[in-house]
Amino acid sequence: MKRLLLIIILATLTACGKQPIVLPTETPIPTVVSPTPVPTSTLEPPPDIVLPTITPTRPGETLITPDGIQVERWKEYQTALAKNVLAHLPPEEVLCEWEILGRSGNDVYLWAVCSGKDGGGSLPAVIHLETDGAIQSVERSTNWSRDIPRLFPPYVIEKFAYYQGGRAREMREHIEWRQTHPEEPPLIILSSASTLVPVTITPSPFPTQPIIAITPYPAQLERWAEYEEALAMVLLPPNFFPGEVLCEWDLLGQSDQEIYVWAFCQSPPLTVRLPPSIHSIPAVIHFGDDGAVQSVEIPGSGTAYARDIQEMFPSDVQEIIFRHSIDTEKMEAHINSRRENPNPPSIVLSATLTP
Repeated sequence: MKRLLLIIILATLTACGKQPIVLPTETPIPTVVSPTPVPTSTLEPPPDIVLPTITPTRPGETLITPDGIQVERWKEYQTALAKNVLAHLPPEEVLCEWEILGRSGNDVYLWAVCSGKDGGGSLPAVIHLETDGAIQSVERSTNWSRDIPRLFPPYVIEKFAYYQGGRAREMREHIEWRQTHPEEPPLIILSSASTLVPVTITPSPFPTQPIIAITPYPAQLERWAEYEEALAMVLLPPNFFPGEVLCEWDLLGQSDQEIYVWAFCQSPPLTVRLPPSIHSIPAVIHFGDDGAVQSVEIPGSGTAYARDIQEMFPSDVQEIIFRHSIDTEKMEAHINSRRENPNPPSIVLSATLTP
C-alpha cells in the first residue's frame, strides 16, 4: 500500500514538471541622502560688494539708536544738517553722518559730519523737533565758548573729544563710500537695524566750570602790546589796522616756550551799518628766551579744527577748551570800554592786582 502511494506521488510530480521555489525577499529600503545645506543668511553680500564696518562707540558706552520716526525721516535729517553745516552748498550735493549723543524732550544732541565737493564740517549740533517728530530747526555753535555751555548739557560735552578724533574720521570715510553708492544710508541708520538697543544715558554730575586764572610771566606783562598785536594779525588779518584791533585773552596753560590762550579779537566798526569783526578761538603763542613773540598759531576751521586742537594743545589744555566756560562776553565788554578809556587787557590788569 505504501509502495503504491509513493508511485502515485512520483508520477504526479513528473507530470507537473519541476517548479522553482521562490523565497520571499525583503523590499529594499532606499538610502536617505541628506540635502546639502543652503545658506539662509542674507547679510553676507556678493563678493563684488563691500559693506562698511560699523564701529562701536567708546568702550563701555552703548550707541544711542534713533527711534522709528528718525529712521524713517533720515533724509530730512541729512537735508536739515546740510543746510546748517554747509549752507553755501545745495543740500542735495551734501552727504551727512551723525550720531546721537543724548536727548532732552524735543531736543536731540548729536555730532554731525557733512561733506560736499567744496568742503566739509565736523561739529556738534542740536536738532529741535516738533511734537510729531518733524524737524523744527537745527542749531549749532557760532561762538564755541559762549554757545557750547548754553546748547549742550555737561554729559554731552564730555563726549566731544571722542568725535574730534578717530570716530569723525570713520564717519567721513563712510561718506566717501556713499558718494559712489547713492542709496546707502548713514551709519546710524545701519546701526538701528542691528541688535543695538536704545539706552538712556544718565547725565554725569560734571558741571561747567570757569577756567582757573593763570598768572602770566613778567615778560608777558611787559610786552602785552606786542602779544596783542601778534594775536590781532593772525585772528583778523583782513581787517587788521595797527592799534585799532583790540584783543583779550585768558591763559589756559604755559610751557617753556609756549603759552596756550583763548583769544578774543575785535576790529573797530567800519561804518554804522558794518559791525565790528570778531574772532574768538584758542591759540598758541610761541615766544623766545627773552619773552618776545616769535609766532602765533591757531587751529584751522571745519574738519581740521578738532585735529589741530589735539596736535597743538596738551591734554590738560584740551580739557579746558572743551569742558570749561570762557567768558568771552566779559572780554568783549572790556574791549568796548578800552575804546573809550585806553587800558591794557583784563589779564594784565588782573595780574598787576595779584600779589
